[in-house]
Amino acid sequence: MKNIKRIGAGLLAATMIFTQGALVFAEGKDYKEEVVYINTNQNGGIEDINVVNIFPKSEVEDFGDYKSVKILNSSLKPVVDGDKIQFTSDKDRIYYQGELKSKEAPWKIDIKYFLDGKEIDPADLAGASGQVKIDLSIKENKKVRSDFYDKYVLQISTKLDTNKFKNIEATKATLANEGENKVLTFLVLPKTDFHTSILADVEDFEFAGFSINGLELNVDIDSEELGFKNDFDKFKDAVFKINDGANQLKSNGDKLIHAAEELKGGVHAYVDGTGMIVGAIEKLNEGSEKISTGAKSLDEKSGDLIKASEEFYQALRQISEATSAMANMPENIKDLAGATGKIEGGMQELSQGSKKFSAATSFEAYSAAMAQNGLDISSLEANYKNELAKLIEQIKRGQEQLQNPKLSDDQRQIIMSQVKAAEDASKMIQANLGLIAGTRAYFDGLQTSYKSLDENIDKVAMGMGQVNKNLQGFEKLAGQAKNEGANTLNQALTTLTEKYGLIHQGLEAYTDGVGSLAAGLGELKAGLDELTNKSKDLNEGGLNLQDGSDEFYKGLNEYMNGVLKLKDGTNKFYKESLNIDEEIKNKIREKLPAEDHEALSFASEKNKNVRSVQFVIQSQKIEKLEKTVKIEEDPVQKENFFERLTDLFKR
Repeated sequence: MKNIKRIGAGLLAATMIFTQGALVFAEGKDYKEEVVYINTNQNGGIEDINVVNIFPKSEVEDFGDYKSVKILNSSLKPVVDGDKIQFTSDKDRIYYQGELKSKEAPWKIDIKYFLDGKEIDPADLAGASGQVKIDLSIKENKKVRSDFYDKYVLQISTKLDTNKFKNIEATKATLANEGENKVLTFLVLPKTDFHTSILADVEDFEFAGFSINGLELNVDIDSEELGFKNDFDKFKDAVFKINDGANQLKSNGDKLIHAAEELKGGVHAYVDGTGMIVGAIEKLNEGSEKISTGAKSLDEKSGDLIKASEEFYQALRQISEATSAMANMPENIKDLAGATGKIEGGMQELSQGSKKFSAATSFEAYSAAMAQNGLDISSLEANYKNELAKLIEQIKRGQEQLQNPKLSDDQRQIIMSQVKAAEDASKMIQANLGLIAGTRAYFDGLQTSYKSLDENIDKVAMGMGQVNKNLQGFEKLAGQAKNEGANTLNQALTTLTEKYGLIHQGLEAYTDGVGSLAAGLGELKAGLDELTNKSKDLNEGGLNLQDGSDEFYKGLNEYMNGVLKLKDGTNKFYKESLNIDEEIKNKIREKLPAEDHEALSFASEKNKNVRSVQFVIQSQKIEKLEKTVKIEEDPVQKENFFERLTDLFKR
């Protein structure tokens, strides 16, 4: 809405320039016009107020509380009775001047002067040099009825000699050149207090003072007639496109969020799966470690078994236990070989699944999945690049237009707003392009990780296959050992006393078998240790992938929150700009009086049929005193009308 106010102020200024002359010089019958001349001192304090009343040829009866009255363009002598003035006009347009007793104007004017940062009396400023600041403040005078403050526009101007004033700065001013002078113009709307500061580096200071014109505007605003309708249409069309782009960005972002959620869910499931594999392998490793520990312990005690065989009863019991253990040993090894075979098969399936998962999580697969859901990433990226190029060109054109010194403040503000909107849109598109590029790099990184992972899984599967092959060979060896040991024990049991030496040989064969079993279990343990480490690496890689996908999803959500705010903002802006031309007209009409009404007299509320009232205010100059030679005037010489009018501003 701030932009609407600024545009409205520009329209009102243009309307004032186009229409003020027509109001002052309008023609009609049986009406009067007033021009109020106000002289102020150098600080803005009022010294006198003169009203020039203008009538057509007629019987004049007018009112005003004047100190003195005189007709400016006729030798007629008016009849003054208190505040009533009467005469019969002998001119088609007759002007009479009355100096008011009151020194109260509708506006309080305050002018302050500063030299090198310190306030200074204007009388001491003439001829001074340094940095000068002039502060002008205008406020409502509560002692005068508010009609003029509420309905009148003030146009303020002053001229600065550029031979004396350098580095001129002025707030709220329109600057123009007039010969060697810099002309500063200000506009004050109705119902508005005003303040400005003029700052300059000055040599030999002199100041022409402020000229202030106040007038009432009775106008209708037509944006088409003033040439703004086409600009409004373009503005609304641009806002529509920005809003449509924001909505499209939100729609595409929703699709991206959905895809990111699926990716996040898949990665979490993958990590859960690798965690289960690690847990299973660790349990298998724990079991094999217990078996290996038992086999080592049994092998270490084989010497005791041989020594114990010297005692018949004890040797017989140990031989029976050893025989039972040997009978079950091939089946245990067979089960172990089967388990390692299953592990080998599981690792091969894991390798195949990893390769499939790797293929499914490539950027190409991701793009294909998005395309099936209606989002063509390649086309979207190309469209972004195309729109970005257009925005960059639009920004460039806007920046070139801003170099035009002929632009008004309102035009410059509109162009700056358009450039800012284009820059914001380009940053948004660049962020989207960065997001696409980041997604591509992210999936490319996944592919590199998956390739390394596949190679490690294949190596583990091959190692497990070798372990299984070794266990199968060991199973055959253990079976043979069982048969030989059983025969030897059977012979020993039947011929215990005759063939004791064979029993001892059988025990030695048994202890050798236990040593081989312990060695085989050690190899199995080493393989399982390697498998455990590889599976942990696999799980750790999955956790890193999970952290990355979670961070990506979090960042994408933050980005979408920004997109949502942008969409809401552009939707609101679009709705507010639909009737921008009418809103501007309404804002201007709020500042202007009603079109059909009679102007109020400043001279007296008793005056009726007033066509117009205009204020002309002049502050006193600041100039160096010069020696002058007084020339006696010819007492016979008379002033004409324009000389009398000029006298109103003479000191």
